[in-house]
Amino acid sequence: MRAIKFRAWDTEKRQMHDADIIVFLADGSYKVLLGNEKGPLNHVWKPTLMQFTGVKDVNGKEIYEGDIIRVSDFNCVDVVSDESGIGQREIFEDIECEVHYEGSGFTFLSDNHGDIPLDVIDEKKFEIIGNIYQNITGIEL
Repeated sequence: MRAIKFRAWDTEKRQMHDADIIVFLADGSYKVLLGNEKGPLNHVWKPTLMQFTGVKDVNGKEIYEGDIIRVSDFNCVDVVSDESGIGQREIFEDIECEVHYEGSGFTFLSDNHGDIPLDVIDEKKFEIIGNIYQNITGIEL
């Protein structure tokens, strides 16, 4: 069973935090309380929450919704057509994709390959290279 954890993007201060405590308010909104060993709890009023997938990348970093992942040697099938007809060929390529939650599970969203279920790719091939809020210079999905 995976740990249920969240992180929070502070939309006002443009910072990422671990979501230590999530407080749901009567009006349906929520805020995130941030633990601090040196003082009282701080809060984030307008956070965007991202859930932990239960998977770590090749460097041991936890993968969350919104992370941008490089998948090494992604195995896919390409349809080819030549004078002998239509066939298929197996391709291995590195792809970059966004982690998101779709319906009943986490998927990788790739422009070229659509939604790829998280559990069909070997975890040893994942590497976090950024997220949708920070460090995305030069990444094309």
